[in-house]
Amino acid sequence: MCCTQSSRQKLTQAVPLKDPATGKISTQILTVEGPVAYLETTTDAKIHHENATRCFEITLDETTEQTRRIHQVQRERRMPSTENLHRVGADIRERHHNAHRLLKSVLVFIPYADRLTFPDKKLRNRRDHERFLCLIEASAFLHQHQRERGKTDDGDDYILASLDDYELAYALAQEVLAMTLHELSRGAKDVWQQTRDWLLKEAGSSFSERIFTRRELRQVTGAEDHQLRSALTELVEMEYLEVAAGTPGRAYQYRLLIARDEDVPAYLIPPAQLRTLCEEPREPRKPPRAR
Repeated sequence: MCCTQSSRQKLTQAVPLKDPATGKISTQILTVEGPVAYLETTTDAKIHHENATRCFEITLDETTEQTRRIHQVQRERRMPSTENLHRVGADIRERHHNAHRLLKSVLVFIPYADRLTFPDKKLRNRRDHERFLCLIEASAFLHQHQRERGKTDDGDDYILASLDDYELAYALAQEVLAMTLHELSRGAKDVWQQTRDWLLKEAGSSFSERIFTRRELRQVTGAEDHQLRSALTELVEMEYLEVAAGTPGRAYQYRLLIARDEDVPAYLIPPAQLRTLCEEPREPRKPPRAR
């Protein structure tokens, strides 16, 4: 995991590398000066809190529907075709690389930033708010040839983020920010939502009186047992569920404690509402001077 703070403008990581001559593995310290795009994968359902506030957590789609889509693509690749699919993939990557080369370093301003809203109840919201603004800036940067341009008093080029950039960031936030701002991990949250929906449909307002087992949840959620065990442990610790009965060696039974849906992105102003606000007249402001 990264062991430096983003405020230091560099990233340092201990990486195990194999010596091609001897085959021995040794740990080397790698340092990269920022800004840097960094991607890391892990099988751990939860990552360290300090790292979670400095990145976007994206989890794999582990639903049955996604597995079916993967199977379909795997079968299609084995079917007779007039195209070399490997070459098609290479051509797509080359187009992306060429598109990236067209992007130039430029300042990005968000002219409607003062009209935005964001959750503010938790300390980590300070960094999460910054990450949300970065989503808007990233969209504007990638669309820089379609955005309004200008120059600062110092002669530096800038572009203005449009409302389309906010709409894209808002859509992305429904997934990535809802996941990171929620106190549950993605796997535990999915199990909780499926359990809640199932019990509300079956027992209604008496959901807290309905006792259920892990076996029942496997049938309801379709989750594998090791995933379900991990999710249940977290849900009990976070007091979304409680153990109603059971001891080591005997089947545990659970009871749902919380059925409300805490939809984090609801704190963000909807794109349509923001467009209406931006239509209201206000005193024109010049972009800040570049430093």
